[in-house]
Amino acid sequence: MEIKYFKLKNDYIALLPCNVQFTLKKNSIFHIQNKYRSPITGDDMVVVAIDKCTPIAVPVHIGTILD
Repeated sequence: MEIKYFKLKNDYIALLPCNVQFTLKKNSIFHIQNKYRSPITGDDMVVVAIDKCTPIAVPVHIGTILD
């Protein structure tokens, strides 16, 4: 299994399920858990691990997938 990482180009404000805003900082690097296309917006998305138990989906265009 190949492990890939995702690096943010700029700060990104994410909305967590409990309606809490969370800022992911520019140049942060996250482990990619999955990739998919959003059925609602059509955007390519990556699911990144914020910590051991909090995955969050973010648009691919806000960062770079590192090999």
